[in-house]
Amino acid sequence: ELLDAEPLALHGKRGGEERHRTLEGAIDWSYRLLSDDGRRLWERLSVFAGSFDALAAAEVCSDTELPAARIATLLGSLVEKSILKREATDSPPRFLLLETLREFGRRRLRDRPDEELRFLRRHRDWILGLAKDAGTWDRRQALAFARLDVERNNLWAALAFCSRPPGEPAVGVEICCLLYAYWNSRGPLSDARRIVASLLGAVPRDDPARAHGLWLAAGLAIWQSDYTTARSAAEESLKLARQLGDPEATAWAEGHLGVLAWAERRPADALPLVQSALDVATSSGARATAYWATSLLCAVYLSGGDADRASAAGEAAIALGEEAGELWGRG
Repeated sequence: ELLDAEPLALHGKRGGEERHRTLEGAIDWSYRLLSDDGRRLWERLSVFAGSFDALAAAEVCSDTELPAARIATLLGSLVEKSILKREATDSPPRFLLLETLREFGRRRLRDRPDEELRFLRRHRDWILGLAKDAGTWDRRQALAFARLDVERNNLWAALAFCSRPPGEPAVGVEICCLLYAYWNSRGPLSDARRIVASLLGAVPRDDPARAHGLWLAAGLAIWQSDYTTARSAAEESLKLARQLGDPEATAWAEGHLGVLAWAERRPADALPLVQSALDVATSSGARATAYWATSLLCAVYLSGGDADRASAAGEAAIALGEEAGELWGRG
């Protein structure tokens, strides 16, 4: 939220106001010295929160007016002119707009609302692509998790955009669901729960995205031992998923109700729910969901004292994880 806030008004002495005007004038002077492409890139880079690399800048900021092949050269030019700061990091190098310069560029972009919205959506879609890499439950997972750690500020900014008009909360829910394993592995769970709740508040009650956001809310609540919230969210998710005929959401909701029963030491209640989740996921071709449900089945059998079936389910889950190259669930 703070990253998108307008600068605080200056209420100090006249000297402070004069210094502010002098600073604004210096920034405006630097802006006017740039080429059209340099000014255009500065404005578009303002949709990033925190730092970014050249590939991200090209993906988010390029179009027919500003081809991707020009981005790297322009980034170097903006560094030379002290508009951008190049961070002292390992490769690939990352760039940063200081907040005053970022807000200046954002105000220029905001003068053209349609253009601002277009590049905010481009930024959100770039984050969606990173989330898809993390949510495939395969050999891309470890690198995707590391990349998301680096892009955490950009992730929060994209989700904040989705939760406010004219953002698209269903896309925000999709991003969050793809990050199920990431949230559980890296957290922060409380922040993830808050953003999911905000997104759900903006999703219509009959939207398929709501069924998915609810099972995610249930899962995150279970990890924080908030079983009352988890049960309510999972039950609503399951009801809506069945109404919509959404097998993947059905499987995740049933699985989380099974996890809840297991956490509450009711393995006899957990087993049919988890088995149904596995059957639904398998029959619908939801590979990652079936893998997750298989690992749950191992835990449920073990808690019920059935070591043989627990071993069989665990070995099956490990095999699925090894085949895909996935690490978190396998661990």
